[in-house]
Amino acid sequence: MTNQTSKISKTPQFDQAIGAILKDLKPHIRTCRQCGNSFQVYQEDIDFYQMFKVPPPTICPFCRKKRRFAHLMRVPKFFKRLCQSPRHNEEVITVFPPDSPHKVYDFSYWHSDKWEAADCGRNYDFTRSFFHQFKELFFSVPHVTLERSSSTVNSDYSVGGTGAKNVYYSGLGYHSENIMYCFDTRHTRDSVDCNLMNNSELCYGSVGSDYCSRCIFVIECNQCMDSAFLYNCKNCSNCFLSDNLRNGSYIFNNRQLNKEEYKKKFEAVNLGDRNVLNEYSEKFKLEILSRALRRNVRNVNVSHSVGDGLRNCNKCYFVFRAQDAENARYSDNLVKSRDLMDVANVGEAERMYEVVLVIPGFYNKFSMYLRNCSLMEYCSECYDCHYCFGCVGLKNKEFYIFNQSFKESDYWVMVDKIKTKMMEKGEYGEFFSPQLGLMPYQSSAAQKYFPLEPDEAKNLEIPWYPNQKRQIYRTIWKF
Repeated sequence: MTNQTSKISKTPQFDQAIGAILKDLKPHIRTCRQCGNSFQVYQEDIDFYQMFKVPPPTICPFCRKKRRFAHLMRVPKFFKRLCQSPRHNEEVITVFPPDSPHKVYDFSYWHSDKWEAADCGRNYDFTRSFFHQFKELFFSVPHVTLERSSSTVNSDYSVGGTGAKNVYYSGLGYHSENIMYCFDTRHTRDSVDCNLMNNSELCYGSVGSDYCSRCIFVIECNQCMDSAFLYNCKNCSNCFLSDNLRNGSYIFNNRQLNKEEYKKKFEAVNLGDRNVLNEYSEKFKLEILSRALRRNVRNVNVSHSVGDGLRNCNKCYFVFRAQDAENARYSDNLVKSRDLMDVANVGEAERMYEVVLVIPGFYNKFSMYLRNCSLMEYCSECYDCHYCFGCVGLKNKEFYIFNQSFKESDYWVMVDKIKTKMMEKGEYGEFFSPQLGLMPYQSSAAQKYFPLEPDEAKNLEIPWYPNQKRQIYRTIWKF
């Protein structure tokens, strides 16, 4: 293909419309239409808008994050409901409440070739709102009970993650094994009640720590072993109830002891007794965490960046929890990715704008739950797909619009018309609103970080579903 041919636009009407918006766009202050606060549009933001051919956002970065997190179903909050796949009536575990309108298929059936999401395809109506039509399509397509990688093994009570094995009641198990009651563990094994752990093993009740082994209740520690109740310690072993240690051993309550003294004091503490464990947990909170020196940010090997929890990152602005990321803005939870703006939970991805959970992918916009997809816009829960617009639940497809197949030439003509019409209506450039109810807010990451009460959700017109009655049965033992 010649350079001249490669520059011919496949969406000329849309390119003309977006070009008129971006041509003279300069840094300025805008007012968020959601919260009413002012926010700055920087030149670096405009560079991204031009890269992705999108209009500047109408809501501030904080409100955009809340909107994305409302679609991030990675908090292990589970419900029981009936499977709706053909000839199935068993109860399944899912993130979708029983009273929600979602049609759910069990994990194995959803990933099988026994059904086809393209059967739900429909024509696009230019007289109606794109988002209203997408909502109708979304609720006509079956959804997997718990979205996670098909490479996950023996982890029925888990949501999210890739390459995990034996994971129970946890979220985001990434290449982890034998994990219970955890959230976002990466390359970690044989651990319980842990959060944000990397490359660790045999840990309990620990948070934000890397390369730790045989540790309990360690927070923001690195390369520690055989220790308990530590905060911000590095390369330590056999330490207890201490903070801000470096290369230490046999330290008890921040006092250096010899090996015999430490062993004697430690063995006198019976952490197997729940009352003793609670006592030291309270001491850890009041005597250690309350007075410990704290780093302003927890970044390692970072340049030209603003954020927290960054490792091996460059040119990241307002980015939180990222590893090996470059040129990213207003984003969360990144792994080995670059050229990103307004994204959450992406890995091995490049050129992403307003997406939630894409692993891996290239040049996707306004989409969520894509695995191994590229050049997708306004799509959800698609696997191994390319060049799709407004689609849900497709697998191994390309050149689809609203789950209908098109010839390549017809696809671009139709996409050009749809995007141009969306621009006229002020729809293009907006991510899915929580008011659409595509994902249950009460089970999302937004409810964890930006919680709502049912009355608040009602006032915001966000769908809310009644809590399911607990199904925990009490066993009466007779001797």
